Amino acid sequence: MKKQFTIIIALLLFSLGAFSQTQKAFIEAAKEAYISKNYYSSVVYYQEAVAFEESNIDLRYNLAESSRKFMSYSLAEQNYQFVKENDSENSYPLATYYLAEMMQRQGKYQEAIDMYDLYLSENSGDDEYFTMKADKERAASEWAMTEIEEPDESINVGNAGEKVNTVYSDVAPSINEDELYFSSMRFEDKND
Repeated sequence: MKKQFTIIIALLLFSLGAFSQTQKAFIEAAKEAYISKNYYSSVVYYQEAVAFEESNIDLRYNLAESSRKFMSYSLAEQNYQFVKENDSENSYPLATYYLAEMMQRQGKYQEAIDMYDLYLSENSGDDEYFTMKADKERAASEWAMTEIEEPDESINVGNAGEKVNTVYSDVAPSINEDELYFSSMRFEDKND
């Protein structure tokens, strides 16, 4: 019986060591991907690391940051929300700001306004740049809500025709002497 107990303890210790090494490998891979601006891979690796330890605030914040930079706004929102709700030491004060930004980018304007207000009430003046940006983005969210509720009927958005609105990337329009100029990723030769 004593021998079986020793074997069980040894197996548990071995599995904990293997568990730790695997999680560390995912974290290191995520950090390297983030540094090289490969945010997709960073998201994937952080998701794997978080699967080992879902309550780890540091990992969840890093996953949120990678998701934000990869423009996966709903995943970033979910993880910033977790950090905001569980960061009792306020180690990540920008989590609230970025949570508001992720909500705003998804068209959740009232929720974004509420989060910007929360960020400003808790952190106003801590970082001049983010205080100013939170004020600006809060106002932008209010403007967006107004435009949705009371759209300007005098604005008419329409197709400028087949020579402009193509299946290719038509970007950077400007008008010079009644001529429209823009850049486009088109192929002159039909065989290309």
